[in-house]
Amino acid sequence: MDKVIRPTGLSHEDYTEKQLEHIYFIWLHFCHSHSEKRGSTDVRTLDEFIQYDYDDDPDVYGNCPCYICQIGEENYYDNGK
Repeated sequence: MDKVIRPTGLSHEDYTEKQLEHIYFIWLHFCHSHSEKRGSTDVRTLDEFIQYDYDDDPDVYGNCPCYICQIGEENYYDNGK
């Protein structure tokens, strides 16, 4: 499957609940990495991250460092989600 690059400038309304869960975990990883490098004062909110930084396909799992991808999409959604 080819990677779909989505445009920046989107908002919560442009994603499904499942997609937002994936983006949320990517954002958490982004915030953690960013705050270790630059301090926590300039970390973007989830809304800002979606609008300005996130341009990946939220339906592609497995090759990102987020929690869902690390434990496997099947494990995450089959065990309580």
